[in-house]
Amino acid sequence: MKLMGVQPYRLHAEPKYQVDDTALFDYSLFFVSILYDYYMETKDEETRKDLTPTAYRQIELAVRDMDEEKGFFVSGKERQISWAAQVWMVLADVFGDKARNAQLLEHTIVIDPKIRMVTPYMYHHFIEALVQNDRKEVALSFMRAYWGEMVKDGADTFWELYDPADKNIAPYGSKMVNSYCHAWSCSPSYIIRKYLV
Repeated sequence: MKLMGVQPYRLHAEPKYQVDDTALFDYSLFFVSILYDYYMETKDEETRKDLTPTAYRQIELAVRDMDEEKGFFVSGKERQISWAAQVWMVLADVFGDKARNAQLLEHTIVIDPKIRMVTPYMYHHFIEALVQNDRKEVALSFMRAYWGEMVKDGADTFWELYDPADKNIAPYGSKMVNSYCHAWSCSPSYIIRKYLV
């Protein structure tokens, strides 16, 4: 099942194959970069050929949501502008041009859309997008600012959720339930080893 051609959020394999009815457009672009990473790691040509048309369809849908006047990809009926949408577009390489990708990332930094990043998960992808588009110094600056601030606030492990502007933010109703030792949050060690050393 596809919703408007957009890839669904997840596929359930148990107790039977069932496609989730949740479709997050931003994540449908993440599918493109995941397929690329999968192919580069496995060289599984059969899967690449099978899924490439779906990946291209995600890009086709994304490109039509570019608001040239604002310089951003927009989402939904309200035409929201988020950091995440811009990051997923860059990681999906919808422009096919590093300079244009970097320009979108820099525009996002300068304008600072209201729908911000508040998780190390999203910062990981943002920093990876910067590094992949030849903005290593900017990536390091954001890494130091985000994870460095977390350390200044007493972290000796990396937290699931952290917003330097709102230290009490919690998706679960209370920050007491947040994870304070979260695997996704250790991105600096991965990014430094993969890209910066």
